Amino acid sequence: MKFLPLYDLQKEINRLFIAGSKFAKNDPRLQKQAAVFAKLGEKSPVFKKVAEGIENLVNAESADSSTKLLEVSTLLYSILYTQGETVDAEQQATELKPVLPLKDVNTNRSYLALKPLIEALSAQREGRLDDVKTAFENGQFNDFRIYHLFDAALADRYAEFADYIETTVIPAIGKPMIPFLLNGFSYEGKTGDIRRFRILSESGFSGILEMADKILTGNSSALLQAEAVKILSNDSKNEDLLIKYAGDKHKPIRLAAYKALANLNTETAQRTLAELFISGKRKQDVSELGDVLKIRLPDKFILALFEKAKAEYEKCLAFDKSADAKTVTAALENLMTSIKPFNCNINNDIIAFYRNMFTDKKFREVLKITRTNSSDSFSYEWLAGFVAKSLENTKGGLECLRFLTENSYSDEFLYSCFRASVRQGTEKETVYEYFSKHIDKLLYGEILADVFLDENGNPNRNYIDDRWIKLFAAKFPKKQNISFRLARVYIGLINTNKELQSFLSAIISSYSIVNDSFSDFAGLLINTGHPEAFEIIFKALSSQIKKGTYISHNYCSLFAKFPKEYAAKFNEAGDKLKSTNPTFANRHYYIASIIER
Repeated sequence: MKFLPLYDLQKEINRLFIAGSKFAKNDPRLQKQAAVFAKLGEKSPVFKKVAEGIENLVNAESADSSTKLLEVSTLLYSILYTQGETVDAEQQATELKPVLPLKDVNTNRSYLALKPLIEALSAQREGRLDDVKTAFENGQFNDFRIYHLFDAALADRYAEFADYIETTVIPAIGKPMIPFLLNGFSYEGKTGDIRRFRILSESGFSGILEMADKILTGNSSALLQAEAVKILSNDSKNEDLLIKYAGDKHKPIRLAAYKALANLNTETAQRTLAELFISGKRKQDVSELGDVLKIRLPDKFILALFEKAKAEYEKCLAFDKSADAKTVTAALENLMTSIKPFNCNINNDIIAFYRNMFTDKKFREVLKITRTNSSDSFSYEWLAGFVAKSLENTKGGLECLRFLTENSYSDEFLYSCFRASVRQGTEKETVYEYFSKHIDKLLYGEILADVFLDENGNPNRNYIDDRWIKLFAAKFPKKQNISFRLARVYIGLINTNKELQSFLSAIISSYSIVNDSFSDFAGLLINTGHPEAFEIIFKALSSQIKKGTYISHNYCSLFAKFPKEYAAKFNEAGDKLKSTNPTFANRHYYIASIIER
């Protein structure tokens, strides 16, 4: 028959696992159990140990309660498991070795607090990724009771969801996840197993090499074997093995071997990759081989690669206007692939080759042929962008970039020339005089931010001539939906709070969407103490909603800053739209509900 004190204690332990271990301190029901087991402990050492565990739990502070709860529960369930429904009074306790170190246990939150996260990890429904992100940002993820759900989420059918768990959540938990990953892992090699192996490898798991060996010598999927191949690049002793895998019949394994050989970067590894690329033995892998050859290579390999590139270029020049667009596109793509290895291997011959290529009228005529078939068109900008970034790395490249900025048909050379000029130490006065005339083009994307902001996101005055400030003041407010990062180039140069308030007000009023940048601008305007800040933001939000902008809960922190009286304003704006557009009305009501909290 059941030994009732054990089962009474079991009920109390289960209650705390649901409610949260922090409620154990001075709990009268636990104190009653402690007295019962203290009495039983007079005859049985194991019960004495249970009584001591209960006392430690009752007296523990919140920070230690998780560990103490697990200690008691582990001992209790060990007794129940080994003894069945009866307990031998003379049973001696043995040393307990939990899979998860007690110091890593956290059960402070109640089950009710964890329920939304548990549902998001368990159910297949819209919006659950946002729920997990919110829980992560609020620190709710670090609770061992849901670690098994994070492991299960690695096999989720929605890749974006599984990616977030793999790249953000589990790395933040760290080594306490290892037992759960190992428990969920299968050598069969499905998607979730590939993610588990990758995490274990990146976490420094001590048994990863043994796992890799078992994967490569067993019947695991090609994709899992490819992951195992990648870690072989950590030791040059694996060179021969990697060369063998570079000839594997499965493409994922070959591609992993190419990358591993590139990381190994021995002369034999370089020669193997270069020969495969030049010979065309693996024609179906030529693009990927070009990618991995973007490593610094000895001159003897570069010369052979250069000859291949020139041959591909000559093939392109041989086409006339009557050529088939798809055939021309294929030839241009081969040319693009052939120059990939030059990314880290620029020399004077290659620079001269690029100057000729992008000023050759015949080559431009060939590029025009592809535009007759838009679905297969080869982008001049793709090619120019790759070449421009390659040229940024050398002094000779900078001179070539200046030449191509003036003589080619791509703005990619302008962007790279701007970056290279500043980063290679061109005087800031010279930079302004040459590039200020291109300000409209430099406002594209975040080119200015990439160059002028330091690692802390502040303008680097060593790079910025004062004349830029007046130019920015004229240009920035007119750029609709400007990114906050780009605007920081100007914001950090503004001298007075009044000027800053004026700039932010203009930007916010001109915005047509609600996104992260809008939220950042709005938050900064509030922080400046502008007396009309909330009214300006309110009008902008209402205008954006009426244009159809969706309001995400990601911006709740912004809405929560509003004074309570603005809840009525948003509700009133919603009432005016209720009959004509209920959807837009509900978006106003939603913001009001956040403000009212």
